[in-house]
Amino acid sequence: MTNRDIPTGRMIFKVLIVGQDLPLQTGFLNRTSGDCISYQLYNTLGVSLGVSRFDYPENLNVILQLWSLPSAERVRGITRSYIKGHKAVIVVVRPDEVLSIPQLLQDLTLTSETLFMIVVVGGVLETEQQISQLGSFFEYQPTVQALPNVDSAVKQVADHLVSREGDRKCLPIVGVMTDEECPTFVPEPPISSTPPSSESEIEEIREIALDLGIRVIGDLCAIELREGTSWIDMRTGSVQIEPQICRLCSMSCKKKSNLCIIGTDTGWSSEELKSRAILTIAKIHALTSRTLPMHVEKQIRGASSCKRFKLRPDASFDEIPEDVLRGFNRSETRKSLLEAAEERLREGRLSEAGYSMLKKKLHNLESSQS
Repeated sequence: MTNRDIPTGRMIFKVLIVGQDLPLQTGFLNRTSGDCISYQLYNTLGVSLGVSRFDYPENLNVILQLWSLPSAERVRGITRSYIKGHKAVIVVVRPDEVLSIPQLLQDLTLTSETLFMIVVVGGVLETEQQISQLGSFFEYQPTVQALPNVDSAVKQVADHLVSREGDRKCLPIVGVMTDEECPTFVPEPPISSTPPSSESEIEEIREIALDLGIRVIGDLCAIELREGTSWIDMRTGSVQIEPQICRLCSMSCKKKSNLCIIGTDTGWSSEELKSRAILTIAKIHALTSRTLPMHVEKQIRGASSCKRFKLRPDASFDEIPEDVLRGFNRSETRKSLLEAAEERLREGRLSEAGYSMLKKKLHNLESSQS
């Protein structure tokens, strides 16, 4: 691209960031946007906004408005309105998610005609194998290149957007980077204007929790759910869930997900306990008795299932929660859990007894759902 191909002045483009792993997308956005980022819609919709700026010759300033959008079914109708006006798409996936790209773009009403870049966080060789299987989806068979960091990926998108000629034969761009260059990221919940609980309030909350038989570690209450362990900070009232599947998984991406149980901490009064402490007690009681609103149950189910789950060699299929199995529905773009187990059985990496146990468990789950 030469100087004469670049217009002068200021140019603003809207660019979407999509994928199947929301913390991975958010990590990508967090790395490239720095302080120019907003997470106000993350806890409710999973939407994050960022900005990247690039200076070109001839005094050209390019601004990319970056919108990280979730692919979850529950918010797809809402986030579809955010797609309007985009000029490019960055698809951030892992190698085992590459084959899902056509379906992902179709769900978001995007097509292969759109200027888009594929960023794969993982190995180059595995990525090349997966890309070659997409066949005729691409107008031109893309080449896979190594990317040093997130900024280099976004810069390439900016280069193509400002170029007047826009050679489409080099599109889509497929780049690979390491997990270290694009770590997952989950924003902290917004800080309320209500002050944190005092030491005397924390002590009272601690006594209530102990009376309920709840494990207390420092300022945290640990409530065991069938999907994992929920942690409640007695000082701030924030709630996180540590999924049980992470304990059984051989992958390194151990996660903790924030749970939004009560959206406000105003309107309460007490001489001994102030609003935040009262709400913290309410959350402890709601989780302990499992009297939770439907939207919280959905958050827990979402946090306790993972399509990247790989059973630890020393773990048993009998330990897998049913909520994990629901994340392995059969699809055209990925193997089902049973298919993966059959492959392990043929390779001698899984015993007949383990395979039979998993098959029976999946059959019982399908029967209960029908």
